[in-house]
Amino acid sequence: MKGVTRQIFAAIGIFGVLVCHAAVDPCSEQYPHLGTDFVTSQSKTVALTFDDAPDPVNTARILDDLSAAGVKATFFVNTNNQMNVASSTQAQALLQRIRDEGHTIGSHTVDHISLDNLDTTRIEYELGGLEGTLGNIGLAAPRLFRAPHGTPFLNPNSADLPRVASVVRRHAVDISWTFAGSNQLDWDCDTNVQCVLNNYLSYFSGGSSGIPLMHAVKAGTAGAVPQLISAGKAAGINFVSVDNFVQEKYGMSSADVVSRVNSNCPNINYNSSTSSGSSSGNGNRNGGGRRSGPGNPGDLGGPGDGGPGGPGGGPDGPGSPTN
Repeated sequence: MKGVTRQIFAAIGIFGVLVCHAAVDPCSEQYPHLGTDFVTSQSKTVALTFDDAPDPVNTARILDDLSAAGVKATFFVNTNNQMNVASSTQAQALLQRIRDEGHTIGSHTVDHISLDNLDTTRIEYELGGLEGTLGNIGLAAPRLFRAPHGTPFLNPNSADLPRVASVVRRHAVDISWTFAGSNQLDWDCDTNVQCVLNNYLSYFSGGSSGIPLMHAVKAGTAGAVPQLISAGKAAGINFVSVDNFVQEKYGMSSADVVSRVNSNCPNINYNSSTSSGSSSGNGNRNGGGRRSGPGNPGDLGGPGDGGPGGPGGGPDGPGSPTN
């Protein structure tokens, strides 16, 4: 069933049980998303998400652990953060491995740069440039997206949200998280496995449902993943892709959501959608700006060509979680 009719009711088979509920029309929202307030109707169902891949060591460790456990996850990747995907064959192989082993690749921007201070040209580059780089190594354009630090999507009243959302909605479904550690992020735990377990183990052993936020570049996380998955399985958790939850909300895949937004949704009036923000942005997590500038956006929702280098930014500012 296609088109508007499919928006009315979604039928999702879970463990052989048919669960029916009203689906949301993505055209009814300012931008398609799963926010921090997303609540799934699926009991004990978790979509593992890992940000910032690839890195030279820990991404592969996590992939090994997922493979051993027979669990799939969603990786929100950058193409110029921990590694430069355009120039690193190791990085390219890691991303292809993520795809080949049945995991989902989502976009986390080219440079891991906060979007709230960027103009729409630079925002387009951060999404379209990543899509172009992935396309050059045979990977499809992601239709799931997570903003670095969650900004500005964590604040629905942000003056920057209309401008950023006007670009993101043409590329992907924005995915926040529903759990990010009981007291601190796994990012803050760094290499400390016990710290990660202290903050995440009860979530898995308690048979929770939702979207936990973790990072694919931290040794502490890589070391904790086997025990977290084991605890989740013992509690009866079913591990799924984020697209499982997108299907639950919208009655269609993320790719179909983006297709509908680009082809069928009426135009939305975004205030200050093209003039606000700075093209240089806040910089990447590691400090000084990288040479990355606006590229040609390509067709709506499709890969851009990356474009020439431009000015980088400065250090990240304070605020939302590091993710």
